[in-house]
Amino acid sequence: MKKEVLAATIIGSLLGLFLAFGFYKANRAVKNKAQTVSIPTSAPAQPNATEKIEEEIEFKITDPKDFQVFFSQTATISGQAAKNSPIVITTENDEYIILTDETGKFSQPCKLVKGINEIDVSYLKNMEELEETNLNLIYTTDKI
Repeated sequence: MKKEVLAATIIGSLLGLFLAFGFYKANRAVKNKAQTVSIPTSAPAQPNATEKIEEEIEFKITDPKDFQVFFSQTATISGQAAKNSPIVITTENDEYIILTDETGKFSQPCKLVKGINEIDVSYLKNMEELEETNLNLIYTTDKI
C-alpha cells in the first residue's frame, strides 16, 4: 500500500511540474510574439522633408483620460498620430480599424459595457513599429 501511494505521489508531482513548465513556456512565447511585430518592406527609401515631419508626431490619446467615469454607454476615443495611419481600437466586445485624417487626428465612438472597460489602442508607426496604449474606462448607470 505504501509503495502505491508513493508512486502515485511521485507521478502526480512529475506530471504537475511538466504541465506547469509547458504553460510557462507557452505564456512566454505568446508574450514575446505579441511584443515583436515586424512587417517586411521593400527597399528602404530616403525620407523626404514631409516624412521627417510625420516621424516627429507623437502617438497619443487626447480623450478620454485613463479611469474616466462615463454615465452613457458610448465613449469617443480621440487622439493623434501620423497622417493616414492605421489605428486599431479594441474594446471588450468590438474592434474598430480606422485611419487618421490629413492632420493626423482620429476619433471613434465606442460602446462600453457596465463596469471597467479595458480598451487597447494600437498604432502602426512607419508600417514597422507597433505602439500600444491601454485605457481603462468605467461605465456605470448608478447616480452619483
